[in-house]
Amino acid sequence: MIMQKIKRLFGRREIPVEARELLRGATTPRQLLSGLDELITRNEMEVNGVNREIEALERVESTEVERIREGQLPERSKYNVLRRIQRLRKQMDNLEERQRIYNRNINLQIHLVGRIQSLEAMEMRGVDESSIDEILNTYEEELSSYQNTLETEDLLVTDLAGSLDDRSQLSEIEAEIVGIERVAEPEAVPTAPRPVDEASLDLSLPPGGERRWPASTPEPATVDSTLGGEVE
Repeated sequence: MIMQKIKRLFGRREIPVEARELLRGATTPRQLLSGLDELITRNEMEVNGVNREIEALERVESTEVERIREGQLPERSKYNVLRRIQRLRKQMDNLEERQRIYNRNINLQIHLVGRIQSLEAMEMRGVDESSIDEILNTYEEELSSYQNTLETEDLLVTDLAGSLDDRSQLSEIEAEIVGIERVAEPEAVPTAPRPVDEASLDLSLPPGGERRWPASTPEPATVDSTLGGEVE
């Protein structure tokens, strides 16, 4: 009876494929638990291996970052090093995604171990089948909630992939490394009008009442108000 309940639990889509495959050769809860322990150990080894790969890439990245920070590279060499840093970071992003999947599987497998052990204990205590079904429903709701959380996390994962020839992206990496801050363009300040040097204008009225114009300015023609024409 208890194996049928466990098979129902393993049939959920949230359960990793490698865990569901254990049902093929298992006929008792003990066999399933043994298989899950092996899967957990294997996934933990994979996580450790990925960690070592990430650490190795980080050491290489640090060396390349230091070359940029020193500021001694010619322009072409600088962009080649920046592209290498970009590729290294993408590799680390991919490895971290693998690591996240392994950790997700480990969490689910540990969850299954605990639930199988609980179902075994209830059967040994003689808990009636309806009570076990209620508890199994609770387990399935937990799995569904956990899956929804994972799907939300997946949506929040930012895809850092981009064109390796994107100079603006490389410039952002360089700015991050050497600590360059993007300075906003200063706002235009209106220019004040130039003061007029009144001393340079000769507008005084000499004796006789006639206005004297500067030498460089032609004297305006007089107008005959009666004829409306110019008087030579």
